[in-house]
Amino acid sequence: MPLSYRIVCSCLLALFFFIMMAVKLDRKPDWNWFLVCLPLWIFNLFFSVLLIIRLVSHLRNGRERDTNAMSLFSKGLFIFVLLMKWIFEIMLCIKLQYVDGGGKKLSMFFVFIPLWILLLIAVVRLFPWTPEVMSLIKRNVRTSEVSSASRSTQSMKRGPTTSGLSNTVGAHPRSVGSRSSNSS
Repeated sequence: MPLSYRIVCSCLLALFFFIMMAVKLDRKPDWNWFLVCLPLWIFNLFFSVLLIIRLVSHLRNGRERDTNAMSLFSKGLFIFVLLMKWIFEIMLCIKLQYVDGGGKKLSMFFVFIPLWILLLIAVVRLFPWTPEVMSLIKRNVRTSEVSSASRSTQSMKRGPTTSGLSNTVGAHPRSVGSRSSNSS
């Protein structure tokens, strides 16, 4: 399926979801939250099937036909991300649908754990871990260590101040000296 068709399908499903959610929040019909999230799950199912087909073709051929294709690890990571997204959506629907139900209630903390895992994966995955970036990070760490070490050795060489006037609280050493020279 061409990319343009996938984009149009994604936009239409997102539009249907937002329309259904607005109608549900308007409290006109008494819809189930699982029904409201149905467009999201159709999109997830479509994307999962597409990804699994590409993963199977990658495993069967030993490589991807497209030169710009993702690696096997990236495809496995995307399947894990989709699984976490499904878990989050299901737990959120359970929380929203049965908010007034009796018995044990599902805490929002536990509902959002899969989303937090997704955010951590995104931070690690989207940061450019190139050798150039890593060398800059190492260089910045070394220069900060060197500058902090040189500051500590300079303060040790300077030693304590001997002037009683410069130790006055809130007084700058130059201002204290200028006062004493003006008063004499």
